[in-house]
Amino acid sequence: RFEGTFLRRDGQIRRTFDNTEAMLGDPQAGAWYRDPLQGNRETVKEPYSYDFGDGRKNLVTTVAVPIHDQGRPVGVVGMDLDLEALHRSLTNLRVLGVGRVSLFSPRGLFVSDPDASLLGRSLSEVGDGKIGNLGPLLADMGAGKSFSLQDRSLHFGEEALKTHVPVSPGPGQAPWSLAVTLPLSFVDRTARALVRDILLASLAGALLMTL
Repeated sequence: RFEGTFLRRDGQIRRTFDNTEAMLGDPQAGAWYRDPLQGNRETVKEPYSYDFGDGRKNLVTTVAVPIHDQGRPVGVVGMDLDLEALHRSLTNLRVLGVGRVSLFSPRGLFVSDPDASLLGRSLSEVGDGKIGNLGPLLADMGAGKSFSLQDRSLHFGEEALKTHVPVSPGPGQAPWSLAVTLPLSFVDRTARALVRDILLASLAGALLMTL
């Protein structure tokens, strides 16, 4: 087996390194190759930190699809996607002029958040002891549920209305969770139901902007 790696950066494409048979067979390092080949389906990996060879750490995800010969999977083609552009797009959004947008992986890793220091960290770690009902919150995110709740916001430092909607990264893939946080000081208590509907519509619009 042969696997070549190429990097596109600053408008140029260059060959970086080639994986060996041992690397492809490694349980962790070769999972991007083995999973789509053995499962015969597209895969999108959990985000992870990666150095493309220029000394910079990047939060990336790997998308891989099997190559078929007469209907039989015989190889894999994949791409590592730098998530920085997606993070910048979501960070610039202000729902209702105030609300902040975050994106979480299926396992609850921060993919985008106004606080860039959180990227790549897990919500279970960051929110432990600070966010109420953290376990059920992570379970609902992992199950791909749409939901709203009132809880303390680490960003605003006060109670906030949080609305989550699932985002599918591809057919048959575990959903990611797109969230808007709006401080309750901005929300009139009698209008919360209306605000939730607005947030859901805003999240749908935010999702379209990232496609």
